Amino acid sequence: MTAASARRRAIRTAGFVVAVLAVDLLNIGFHVAVARGAGVANYGAIGALIPIATVAAFLAVGTEFTVARMAILHRGAPTHLVGRALPAVWPGLLASSLLFALAGPISAYLHLSTFVPVLLGDAVFCAVMVNAVATGILVGRGFFPLVVGLQFLTAIARLGGGAGLARGPDPITGAMVASAIPVLAVGGVSFLLATRARHRLAAPRLSKADRLKSVTGEGVSRAFLAACLWAVWSLPLAFVRHDLGPAQAGSFAAAQLLTGGLIFATAMVAQFVYPSVQRRPAPRPVLLGFAATAGIAASAGTVLVVVGPDLLPRLFGAGFGVGSDVFFALSLSAAATAIAIFGLWMVRALRRYVFASYLGITAAVPAEILIGSMWHGDAVAIALGPVGALTFGVVGMLVASSVMARRIPRPLNVVLEALGRQLDELDVTTDGGARPCPALEESS
Repeated sequence: MTAASARRRAIRTAGFVVAVLAVDLLNIGFHVAVARGAGVANYGAIGALIPIATVAAFLAVGTEFTVARMAILHRGAPTHLVGRALPAVWPGLLASSLLFALAGPISAYLHLSTFVPVLLGDAVFCAVMVNAVATGILVGRGFFPLVVGLQFLTAIARLGGGAGLARGPDPITGAMVASAIPVLAVGGVSFLLATRARHRLAAPRLSKADRLKSVTGEGVSRAFLAACLWAVWSLPLAFVRHDLGPAQAGSFAAAQLLTGGLIFATAMVAQFVYPSVQRRPAPRPVLLGFAATAGIAASAGTVLVVVGPDLLPRLFGAGFGVGSDVFFALSLSAAATAIAIFGLWMVRALRRYVFASYLGITAAVPAEILIGSMWHGDAVAIALGPVGALTFGVVGMLVASSVMARRIPRPLNVVLEALGRQLDELDVTTDGGARPCPALEESS
């Protein structure tokens, strides 16, 4: 690589980082504007519904990887490629149909006067999943900067709509409309561009095409596990709204939004450690990365415990407020989530306990639901729920790996090992894998 090409790559990387940071700031601005306009009682419901789109954004990354691979290998007309890629979205549409069927019970659980906000959340979920086809085509055809630009426009439109509609007669519905319309509009533009997008990249050789299968499997599996982790982190928002009422739910949602910054702050540790561990597996960088993740989470959590109670009403408006104990509990849950994300990356880099980690992280979701149904006395107990759920998942992973390795009768052990090998073949790790926390820019 020449000095000029390295400089151009550095400029592109810096531009991408700046764009992603800008999108994140715009999404945080959306929450602040909505909270100030809607008030603390309404913001609790909004905060509980927004994660629907976040989970969809994580799941959509898997579809994007699958479709991007198809786009790289496909040499036909763009319209034909769209038709071939659309079936990849059927799992997302199935989940969207389930959410549509449960709109009534969900709205009742969240104490909403109408199920329209839940339907709007479902519309965003469906739009994000379908738009993953167009996004995957644009990425596979070499138009990644265009994708980032469309995300930036979506965030600007969302912020503007939220600032206005949250002050209307129905702030909850208004905030969800402000989230839905930009996603639907940009999705239409993305499909229009995808049907006209022709290759800007050279055709890959067969060996690279083979490696793309690994990248696709890595994206699908990591997207699913990241969606599970974010669901565990977000479920307390619904529990607080149901158990403690609108006012406490609004303050809790605002505090959780601030504490979620710990997860973003520690994501860079996994990005830094992952390539070196993958190239040369060794315990030292893993332990150093774990210590760095825990240290950053502990430092940031301490700051939030000290300044969070005073910062919350200044940032979100009068009526918002939680104590240091809630910030402490949320910081522990954020640290547990960050460590789980780091552990997921290291499992992939070391290529050990992969199947068991799938079981553990997936099991954390029903564990969080069970804990939330039991620990509902106060906000601190609910905030600590993800710690218990992720601990259950880690212990379950260790037990599963131990049992699968030593204690299962040989016929069943052979079957499980064969299934594990199939998943490993789907998920072989590559240096060009998925983003560490896919679609984090959508998480706010």
